Amino acid sequence: MRAPVNFDALAPTYDATRGADQWMLDRFLARLPLGRDTVVLEFGCGTGNQLAALQARCGCRGIGVDPSAGMQAVARTKGLDVRHGDHARIPLADGTVDFAFACDVVHHVADLDAMFAQLHRVLRSGSPFAIRTRSHPQLRAAFFNRWFPSLAQIDCARYPSLEALRDAASRHGFAADGDEVMSFMQLDIVDATLVTNIELKNWPHLRLLPEHEYEIGLAQLRAALGQRFDSPGAGQTLLWFKRGVKAAQ
Repeated sequence: MRAPVNFDALAPTYDATRGADQWMLDRFLARLPLGRDTVVLEFGCGTGNQLAALQARCGCRGIGVDPSAGMQAVARTKGLDVRHGDHARIPLADGTVDFAFACDVVHHVADLDAMFAQLHRVLRSGSPFAIRTRSHPQLRAAFFNRWFPSLAQIDCARYPSLEALRDAASRHGFAADGDEVMSFMQLDIVDATLVTNIELKNWPHLRLLPEHEYEIGLAQLRAALGQRFDSPGAGQTLLWFKRGVKAAQ
């Protein structure tokens, strides 16, 4: 994975902005028969919030893979089985995973082809793989952009398009199996917790902003404390794939 920021340094405060995505987990459980005999891999598990919540809800055997030692250490405090790995090497045997998912991580992957090749190797035939990401229109509509306008361009350059993800998946034996979109309908409030997380740059993309833009945006954000804002078009997308047979090279 490609990390533009030091995730080891971020690990101690990462959970301040990363709770479990219950919408995503609901979609998994509505679609898949996950249970005690199911081996679930989270690729790029970070501090393990998603995997820990899924494991608690369905009793699956969760395995996390992440390249950051700091993130792994936090995830292990939650009782998770976490391995060191990345897009070039997932440390699992062939055909041993029943379901794999990646949550807001593909924009850190330096080589999508290598990632899909590794996931094809470890998944059983016919098994699903889900990616939670954001489309470029969703990124351009994001809540923070009103204070930090460069974020739209920065994030669209970082995040692969949905088409690029589907193309890479197809090259490595995955069939597209549907998309689900969650739109952020509620008004977002600027509260003290949000301001503190911005001050600490707990969202990695804030560390990619020009410093003068960051300082101006932070001052404007502080002035908006207590206000609510609508972000029409913002949200996230869940891409579903099914492992098939990889074409001969």
